[in-house]
Amino acid sequence: MVFGWLTPTNFHRMFSIADALLTERDYVLTQRDSVDKLKVQYEPGYGEDTSFYDPFWDEVTIADAAGDDGYDDGVAMHEYGHWFAANYACDDSDGGHHTLTGHYDNDLAWSEGWASYLSSAAKLGRTHFDTLVMLAEGRPWMPAH
Repeated sequence: MVFGWLTPTNFHRMFSIADALLTERDYVLTQRDSVDKLKVQYEPGYGEDTSFYDPFWDEVTIADAAGDDGYDDGVAMHEYGHWFAANYACDDSDGGHHTLTGHYDNDLAWSEGWASYLSSAAKLGRTHFDTLVMLAEGRPWMPAH
């Protein structure tokens, strides 16, 4: 994984991202003999508002601005699912902007479902957590006990 500069104020998010993606990689390696290295971009201060997989650069970018996904394991793992599908499967989706409540073509729907499935399987079914969505919906970060 490739990260920007490590500083005392951002390294913990980078390690969280690395931990999540290595967890998913370990899961994938229970199903296959090998998997290539993944290039990840997370550069606090760069101003990326969303996380995404870019097939042109063959890399995952993790949001560092509004809705910083540095601690959102499910988001990072979901993007790994897109990378994996692009490199090891037949994902014909053009990707692009999409929302939780939108209606899209079958290719995009399948691609999103696959990426979410792989991340959930790797996390053994633990909840997908996205702070940006939760804050927009007015939900607390952690469930009440």
